Amino acid sequence: NREFSGFKFDIGTTIRLSSRVGFGFNYTPKVELNASADVAGNAVSVDFAAPSRTRIGASFEPRNIMKTHFNIDAEYVSWAEIDEHYEDIMNFYLGVEHQFKNSLPIRLGFNYQTDYQIIDDSGIVFAEKILMPTFTAGTGFTVLKNIIIDLSGEFSNRKYEALDLFMDGYYNDNNYHHLIDNWGDQEHFLWGNIAPEDRGWENPDLVEETFFKFKV
Repeated sequence: NREFSGFKFDIGTTIRLSSRVGFGFNYTPKVELNASADVAGNAVSVDFAAPSRTRIGASFEPRNIMKTHFNIDAEYVSWAEIDEHYEDIMNFYLGVEHQFKNSLPIRLGFNYQTDYQIIDDSGIVFAEKILMPTFTAGTGFTVLKNIIIDLSGEFSNRKYEALDLFMDGYYNDNNYHHLIDNWGDQEHFLWGNIAPEDRGWENPDLVEETFFKFKV
């Protein structure tokens, strides 16, 4: 059972440079949060920080019969301000919305984001980048005069290395992991003559995660 506490705010603005070109800006400062949890009856409190983010974007509406909007955003994330092992990175967002007859919009998008994880390999600490490309699609329609429903879907995928969640050495316990046949006169050990050893970062697992999100 975890509880998070802290304060975070954004500041931003949008400007119409002309009837067809717009510009946007958003800034989120660095925020420090606290997570408290009850672990086996003991209260545990951990402080952690989220980096500041500076994001700028532009929109363009071409001269065509059916209304179309092109949008592009670039986001600068100051990861280095929360950990010396991190580097500052750029995230990118692209999108287009095209309206067909009866003002039915079709929205397509792509974004490319970077995250980090800290790896401690026998006392040597380094950061591993986790890249996550994402594709989005959506539409919207009017139900009643003043009610509009928007639908969107998102697909993303990322790969990274990780250690075993359950180390092999956990299963090398003869008190729990051997079998005795039905006659009770012979033991059959789970691993035979093999003595399993925990694998470290010299031979990690490759984790691949796929995310599907749907919003209404």
